[in-house]
Formats: sequence, C-alpha cells, structure tokens
Amino acid sequence: VSAEARVVVAALLAPVPGQRPSPEELLEMSWVGGDAAPDKPLPNSHNQLRAFNDSRRAWRVAIAALEFFALVPCIEAEGDATSALSGHSTAQALIVQPMTNSSPISHTSGIAIDPGFSEEALAELRTSFDTFDEDRSGAISSEELLDRFLELGATEAEASAVLARVDSHHTGDISFDEFVAVVGPMMRERGRIALQRAFEQLDRDHSGSIDRSELIEMLAKLGLPNDGRTVDEMMRAADVDGDGVISFQEFSKM
Repeated sequence: VSAEARVVVAALLAPVPGQRPSPEELLEMSWVGGDAAPDKPLPNSHNQLRAFNDSRRAWRVAIAALEFFALVPCIEAEGDATSALSGHSTAQALIVQPMTNSSPISHTSGIAIDPGFSEEALAELRTSFDTFDEDRSGAISSEELLDRFLELGATEAEASAVLARVDSHHTGDISFDEFVAVVGPMMRERGRIALQRAFEQLDRDHSGSIDRSELIEMLAKLGLPNDGRTVDEMMRAADVDGDGVISFQEFSKM
C-alpha cells in the first residue's frame, strides 16, 4: 500500500468524526484525486486477474460435481419428508422433468436446457459432467457413475438410485442434458442445503473448514487438476481472510 493511500485510510479512520475529511477534502488528496496513481497497469495484473478467474472457475466446477453427488442424501430422504413444491420429495424437487412439445427440446435426451445459461456456465457444467464421463463418450454410464460415487464414499445402491432418478428416458446412462437439468438449477440458485452438502464432502475431518490437503484429496477423487500451482491459486482465491483454510462462508461465495 502506498504512502498516499495510507494517509487517506488514516484520515478516514480518525476517531473523532469532525477530524475526518469531507468529500471535498478527500478529492484534494493526491491518492483520491489521481495524482499519485500510476497511469500504467500494475505489473502482471492481467495474469493475476486471469489466474483468479480460473481459480474461481475451478471451484465452481468442483462444487457442481459435488452437488450432483449431493443427490444421494436427497434420494435417501425421499418418503421421509416432502418439499413445499406440490408435495414432491426433496429429490424430486431437484429434478427438472421432461418438457412439453412447446418447449425447446434437446435432440439428445428430450430435456430442455435453460437458454438463460451462458456459454461459460455450460462449459463449466460440461467439465463437471466430464468428471463422471471418464471415457468422454457424451454419457455417464452406470459403471462410470458407480466408480466415481464409490470413490466419493457412496454405496452401489445409492449410485443406482441416483441413476434411476436422473435417467428420465431409461437409457441406462445419463446424458449431458439430463445432468444439466439436475445440476444447472442447483448451480444457478446455489441453495444452502446443496452447498452445505458439497462443503461437507470437502471438509473430511468435520473441522468446519477446508484445508489444502482436503482440497487436494477431493480434486483427485473428482479427477480434476490437483497440482501444487492449481491448488495454491484455488486456496488464494477463496481464502479471503488469509487464515490458510476455507470457511463455509468463503466457500459459498465461490
């Protein structure tokens, strides 16, 4: 922080309100008025901003994949509790049903993809989808789903239940459109319940925060990049208070 900036901050933090600068006086200070500010971009600022955005994107990809896995407890709760949406179960409330003939239908699965999703959001969802679609066939097979869910700690029965719920066209696999129909609304709305379940998957020791080793472990389980530089950048992007771990509040802002 420059000396000029420190002068401004100190003036604004004066304990006596009458000693704080007025708006007019602030504008006369060199740091605010622009005299002290360089007219050239900060060194490496473009690369730093790109790295920060890439890290936030990596977080969103991982969170979307974990929110898909969060269907497991939703389906387990089916029959025990009902949602406020027409009496459907919690799991059913998360699933977007096939659209009518008047809706924009995907040629792949008959599920409409919300046209409100940006290309960037769909690209992130595709990367999350690919963490399950290991052979990049364009569909998550029952074997691929089982392998990934077992890696994340689910049972074979739970993986089968998720497949049965999401595979609305009974093809025996999950298309990208079917995946988006489920995870897309969760990604857009970022509901606290889904986020909490995703956070708990990362917080393996139940400490209430995510440390570097836990992030590495989960990225590896999801088949996502987990090299030192990637992890360092992800931690730096999320760790707002600089305490070395990611709280739920910090996590929820990713």
